[in-house]
Amino acid sequence: MLRLIQENMIKSELSSRATTEIMSKPENRVKQQLIDSYIIGDAFEGLAKIQSGVIQYVEADPPYGIHLLSRMRGFQSDRATFAAEDYHEVKEKDYEEFLGTMLSECYRVMTKNSWLTLWIGIDPWAEVAYQLLLKTGFKTNRVFAIWHKAKPPYHSSQPHTHLASAYDAFYYARKGDATLFRQGQPNLFSYPQVPRKEHPTEKPIELLTHMTSLFTLPGCTVLVPFLGSGNTLLAAANCGCQAASGFDLAVNYKNAFNLKVLGQIYGQYSSYGGNYADAERMAAATSTAVGA
Repeated sequence: MLRLIQENMIKSELSSRATTEIMSKPENRVKQQLIDSYIIGDAFEGLAKIQSGVIQYVEADPPYGIHLLSRMRGFQSDRATFAAEDYHEVKEKDYEEFLGTMLSECYRVMTKNSWLTLWIGIDPWAEVAYQLLLKTGFKTNRVFAIWHKAKPPYHSSQPHTHLASAYDAFYYARKGDATLFRQGQPNLFSYPQVPRKEHPTEKPIELLTHMTSLFTLPGCTVLVPFLGSGNTLLAAANCGCQAASGFDLAVNYKNAFNLKVLGQIYGQYSSYGGNYADAERMAAATSTAVGA
């Protein structure tokens, strides 16, 4: 806990100093805009303020309603930056209503022909989420897209009875008659996990860049209701989506996000320390389409 407090204090101070420094440099204006697009606040309050019919892609990675942190064995020892109070879980008894309200608001703010991706806790919410997507008006099917975590470590909360999980899943759903901008792509995305996570469910920027490129064109508007690590905003910047924004309640996550924005080249953000295009080429070589 002491290490956690110290790390968060250091990140807060570094973020403040670095942000002040870039504000004095006109060439870093785009980085300042990216930092400002990470809004500290409640997602539902933020969604309510957005005009209807203006968002072209929503990447929704809400709390999973599965007591996630208690399932992540050793998360505190694996990474000293995960504070339980920063991750806002939703109780199972409230989850269906929570998800339905979120999807309805996302549908309202989306343009006539647009895309939404929805990460889910498959057990027990897969069918509930599918039915809510249809009820809201989205077009989708029960075949998930899969993020295969290409390298260990893999974890199981019940290793004596359950195999370790090596993948996460998301639905992709369209409003209206939206079409994919990169067609013929498999629904299997093979990327290693983030080497040094700042958030319990953090996805690699390379994965999110690949996803964003399927559902957007440069200049598209992107909304991330539950920002977490903020990596989707960095992926949107990699794809040339200037108007991207979202919400989260945890200042510690934003401070870590600010340091990533400032520490790398705009438009070449990476979770692996290299060019995101290298990892995208690796994923493109995976030709197996996997259903659920």
